[in-house]
Amino acid sequence: MKTNLHEYFAEARNVILVQGWWQGSYNGPAGQKCLLGALSAITEKNDYIPIWNYQNTWEKVIDIFHILGIDSPADWNDKPNRTEKEVLELLDMATSLCMSENK
Repeated sequence: MKTNLHEYFAEARNVILVQGWWQGSYNGPAGQKCLLGALSAITEKNDYIPIWNYQNTWEKVIDIFHILGIDSPADWNDKPNRTEKEVLELLDMATSLCMSENK
């Protein structure tokens, strides 16, 4: 289990870069990931347990999204006309915010 929250966001960005980004469901047909799917893929890779099963960590992830003005990461990801570039930029902002707050 990762201890630094910024690592989740940075690695989720890499998941999307490698596997591709998806909207409308957790996974795409070729293994693409939505925003939450990418975040969960990190914990599943390391612990085989989805991130939301780690209540404290998940609450911190949601807190970071709220600070960035995102009430629902799933709805934000699935908004029509959303782009992969915007998702990657959000993950970059979340990573930077966590690093600046030493999380």
